[in-house]
Amino acid sequence: DVGSLSCGYYQIKSPYYQDCGQPGKKAGDTLDTAWKRCADDYNCSSGCVQAYVKKYKSKCPNKGSCEQMSRLHNGS
Repeated sequence: DVGSLSCGYYQIKSPYYQDCGQPGKKAGDTLDTAWKRCADDYNCSSGCVQAYVKKYKSKCPNKGSCEQMSRLHNGS
């Protein structure tokens, strides 16, 4: 996406981080701080991707789990 910031291991964007439940966000953290920290932490970002896929997997029926994850994560 031109002009949008993606961070970390999975190139997570802020709206994606919000959709996955904002894992690792601490009291007093701004959304920006929590998102970037999670995106740069392998375990946190992996959990975010898993939560995102679990939340939206019904939008990608009749596909194997790898294809579901790929399509949902990449927005296709």
